[in-house]
Amino acid sequence: MYIYVVTSGDTLYGIAQRYGVSLNLIASQNGLNPNAPLLIGQALIILVPEIQHTVKSGETVYSIAKKYQTSVRALLRNNPAIRYDQPLYPEQTVIISYKTDKRGAILSNGYTYPFISTEQLDSTLPFLSLVTPFTYGFREDGTLIELDTEQIAKRAAEIGTYSVLLISTLEDNGLFNSFLPGKVFADASATEALIDNIIRTAVSGNYRYIDVDFEFLPKEEADNYAAFIGALRNEANKNGISVIVALAPKTSNAQPGLLYEGHLYDKLGQNADYVLLMTYEWGYTYGPPQAVAPIDKVRQVVSYAVSVIDHNKILLGMPNYGYNWKLPFTMGDAASSLGNTQAIELAQKYNQQILFDNTAMTPYFYYVDENGVQHVVWFEDARSVLTKLNLISEYDLAGMSVWNIMRPFPALWQLTGTLYEVDE
Repeated sequence: MYIYVVTSGDTLYGIAQRYGVSLNLIASQNGLNPNAPLLIGQALIILVPEIQHTVKSGETVYSIAKKYQTSVRALLRNNPAIRYDQPLYPEQTVIISYKTDKRGAILSNGYTYPFISTEQLDSTLPFLSLVTPFTYGFREDGTLIELDTEQIAKRAAEIGTYSVLLISTLEDNGLFNSFLPGKVFADASATEALIDNIIRTAVSGNYRYIDVDFEFLPKEEADNYAAFIGALRNEANKNGISVIVALAPKTSNAQPGLLYEGHLYDKLGQNADYVLLMTYEWGYTYGPPQAVAPIDKVRQVVSYAVSVIDHNKILLGMPNYGYNWKLPFTMGDAASSLGNTQAIELAQKYNQQILFDNTAMTPYFYYVDENGVQHVVWFEDARSVLTKLNLISEYDLAGMSVWNIMRPFPALWQLTGTLYEVDE
């Protein structure tokens, strides 16, 4: 496995010749239009096939997986153009394995909205142990605000990915209310009802995991929140269900701020089966231009987390998006969100060089639009993804969780599937 950074004069054909792989394979692995120009500074993942199979008439992904003693999911990860429910054709090339050593097994989770396209969902599910539709809500009496996850759950089950029931502070009005949990915690009967309703829904929906994401909790609710997670886990585990709790990206126990004070890492880590570190949003919609998940900041959070939480419980948050800011930046101006392949397409449109920040280990570029307005775009590429995956290995974490899978980012998934065995 290689990460190649484009220099002046490079072509996709020349790079393919250099590594002895097909041009179309590199394009597929990086989500590129083979005819689009390469940009100086653009990072490409290069995976070199080790074993390949030429399809014979009547063969399927199932028969080929059996022949090579591998799984259908592994074949789908190695061949992004193949779908499990579509036929193969004679003489088609199927990649059985790449020339790389696996680092071990991880849990891989991805969040999605219910309206994700079937094509995007199917292309991502083979790389996911878990898929988490966003989001169930609840009311003060402990009843749930339901979410239609039937289609996602059906596709996930067919491919062998577990669905996760996500519960957050969403109200009937479609808004999030950080004071809602405190109102429930103050009423023992409402707390019991909320736990019962979550468990009942999880069991009836065949959910194997529950994810709790209560953000911006007041400081005075911190202990109540930890106790709630413990009580929920106790009931969930009786039904063979694990509980994940999402944590704000703290670097110390006493870190001030509404985002952080309601999350006690030590107690929540002890009371949950897994924790998700939401290690993104340093660069955010209304903030100054910077990397969404600079590796130096992410490392600080992970370093603190492993000091108070069992490393085997920790999932590292991974962003699958970037932001586009207008310059000069004025506080309160809103940046627009964009996908990582969209960022490259935007840079191609304006023929801009991709720059790289070696502290944040994140790419960015500048351009001037048709109205003469300057922009800066920070996004993710194969290099920034690899630095985060390296943290998972360095700290021996349980795995990763991606926000979110709505947009394609082949380099993320190809790196994940190449370096790790995804728990099934």
